[in-house]
Amino acid sequence: MIDYIATVKEDWLFEQEMKQVIGLIFQVRNTLGAGRSEEIYHRALVKALTKAEIPTQSKPRRALFHRSVEIHVFEPDIIVWDKIILELKVLLEYKKRTFPWLKYCAISSSTALNWGR
Repeated sequence: MIDYIATVKEDWLFEQEMKQVIGLIFQVRNTLGAGRSEEIYHRALVKALTKAEIPTQSKPRRALFHRSVEIHVFEPDIIVWDKIILELKVLLEYKKRTFPWLKYCAISSSTALNWGR
């Protein structure tokens, strides 16, 4: 079973999009089963999202600037529709890290996923 935590800045701001993405997440998980590496789930989910014609960015590098100076570069797992971040793990440190991305990427929604080992 997949545990997912929908972390939405505004209550289900992109409800239809999230339903479509979550459906694909379950499809990938049901096909691959438990116990795979994060990278395998990542690749399979990117392929499923792309096949569904969902605009998808895999591990895009995003820079954080302060007073026009780059101070940090981070890499969310997946961004879809340029507005939803998908994180493929639910370790507390990663979950906490997702919230600042919403602000600095001008992204409104994120979902953290635990593929269940």
